[in-house]
Amino acid sequence: MITGFLPAFSLALFVFGYTVNGNGLRVAAIIFASIGIFWGRADVAQPLPPGLLGLGASIAIVVLLSQRSAGSPRRLPP
Repeated sequence: MITGFLPAFSLALFVFGYTVNGNGLRVAAIIFASIGIFWGRADVAQPLPPGLLGLGASIAIVVLLSQRSAGSPRRLPP
């Protein structure tokens, strides 16, 4: 039951280091979200959490972080 939440816990930890190591953590987040998709497929077949919510969130993370604009550096205006 806890395996469905492992990619989400890992992604939550990546948030704190994104501003320091942006591109490397972006790639790692895509990999962990892909693992979440793989595990989420099995959770949908059985009534286990996180179910469709975890699968949908993992798919959204992979799609959004794979876009070109996610890799561009962000700078705040002066």
